[in-house]
Amino acid sequence: MGFGTAGCVEVLGGEPSLESQPRYGRAQPRSPAAGSDDRADAIITPFLAVARSACGPPPSVAPPRVGVASGQVEAQLVPMDTDAKKQVLRSIVYGLYALGVRDGEGAHMMTVNWVTQTSFEPPMLAVAVENEARSLPLLRMAGAFALSVLPAGARQLAGRLGRSSASTPNKLAGVAHHAGPATGAPVLDEGTGWLECRVVGEVPSGDHVLVLAEVVEAGVQRSAETLTLKETGFRYAG
Repeated sequence: MGFGTAGCVEVLGGEPSLESQPRYGRAQPRSPAAGSDDRADAIITPFLAVARSACGPPPSVAPPRVGVASGQVEAQLVPMDTDAKKQVLRSIVYGLYALGVRDGEGAHMMTVNWVTQTSFEPPMLAVAVENEARSLPLLRMAGAFALSVLPAGARQLAGRLGRSSASTPNKLAGVAHHAGPATGAPVLDEGTGWLECRVVGEVPSGDHVLVLAEVVEAGVQRSAETLTLKETGFRYAG
């Protein structure tokens, strides 16, 4: 179709496409004969004039650009509804976990909730870590971490481990934990289960880094529901 004019033929290279012309307006094949080109021109030329007249001049504004890779028309930039964005992102259900990493001869932990499995075989997961988090350089140095699943009711522990290392430098003081058997990363005694993971890569993600890791060991410690962000009343989404 033309640009907004119903019934206009598609313009390709400045001329209407013959394939899109009505059957009655198409020049029929003829056997070669003297003057055959003139006869074809006599049929087609009036049609082109009518088509141009109906469609009008070419638009002065270029049509929407189409992405080469996606094949989708670029969306017009409009202001986002930030209230709706926050409401929807905060409706996603998040569990709460303790990410433990070795810190030299010691140990360090932080509360995380942006965690997801990314592969069955090999078993892999991704966790988002703030760019400014103390855990990030420790993760890069150690190349491994442990993820302990916090049980329902462990709001106080999740809050403690979620504090800034600047305000609470020794967050594990008085918190029972042990070294994981595969990587030595700290595992919470109170956790319902744990995963030891080997870091295989990372991807910048705005104000976070997405850490991709392979699960190399796992253990179950007790049966309980997982602590969720909704239960604690904490807000880390939106």
